[in-house]
Amino acid sequence: ILFAREYYRKRGSKKEVTSEYNCVRQALLELKDWFDIRLEDLKPSDLISIRSKIVARKTVSQNGKPSNKPLALSTINAIVGRIRRMFKRGVEWNMVPPSVFQGLECVSNLSWRTAPGLRETEPIKPVEFEHIKATMEHLPEKFKVMLEVHMATGMRVTELCNMRWSELQPYQEGLY
Repeated sequence: ILFAREYYRKRGSKKEVTSEYNCVRQALLELKDWFDIRLEDLKPSDLISIRSKIVARKTVSQNGKPSNKPLALSTINAIVGRIRRMFKRGVEWNMVPPSVFQGLECVSNLSWRTAPGLRETEPIKPVEFEHIKATMEHLPEKFKVMLEVHMATGMRVTELCNMRWSELQPYQEGLY
């Protein structure tokens, strides 16, 4: 957890952590009933048991706060994925035998076929172009340009915001 507190913090901040830190904490809490088991003895069936306990609870805290929202397949798979990543880091640091991580990797994610009672999240759809066009008229010039570059390139917002002039190469005069 100390590693996560340092790794998942907001850029430029020494104390403020990102929401991923709380998600990692939540995943670690799911392991508390297995703290007395030696790492080398953890089996894929243990990870399946952990996952089953999460499913039976029907809710899980989000960002360190209780949630009344029903569990989704993606939430459970994300928690199990974080647990796997913890063990992967343990292998990297020679704290966990590689065979334990390999065994945990063999536990399949849940799907609508394997857990039909759990809800699936709706896919996030793109914003209608008409809404973007109507909004652009009211944006400051800086944000208009950013939105045009975003739409033309498909860059992620963080990539766009972190882009610097020094990273651009002229294609033709006035074009980059």
